[in-house]
Parts: sequence; C-alpha cells; structure tokens
Amino acid sequence: MLDFSDRNVMIIDRIQIKNDVGLLLFNFFPMFMKQFSEYMKVKEDLTILAPSAISNFRAIQNSFDQYAKGLPRMKFPLVSSEKMFESYRQKIFYVVG
Repeated sequence: MLDFSDRNVMIIDRIQIKNDVGLLLFNFFPMFMKQFSEYMKVKEDLTILAPSAISNFRAIQNSFDQYAKGLPRMKFPLVSSEKMFESYRQKIFYVVG
C-alpha cells in the first residue's frame, strides 16, 4: 500500500504471491477489498486506487481484471522520489474503493 491519506488516497501497489504456491483462489479480489475495508475501517472520503497490473499471480490478476471492469479511473501521478514502487509507471488508476 502507498499511503497518501493526506490527500485522501491510498494505492494498492501490488499483491505479490509466488506462482509456485499451490493456492486455489476463487473470487479473490472482491473478498480482499471487503476484508481490507472492514479491517482498515476505511473513511468514506478515502479513495482507494489500483494499477491495471496488480499482481504477478495469475489468479489474483484475473480476479482483479473481472472486478475492475467498468470501474471509474482517476489520474494520480507519482513523483520521482516514488519511482521504486511498481505503481510509479502508472498514470491512471482504477478507483476500487
């Protein structure tokens, strides 16, 4: 997560899981967002963004692709000091929460 709560934004940078892990993930991203929102007790005015490539694990990426269909997008450029994060290359993010 990248915390820009001073601007009412958080970015899910990446969800990384080794591809050789024997996991069967069904409906991962909707369940992740539900649990994340409940756990963090997300404020109503907090915008949660996600890049189009969110995971190296195919099942998670596929779940995200289905979840993101039709979601609005938002520009949120990152500055050069944040280039160590995968999301740095992304200029337009999905609004996932």
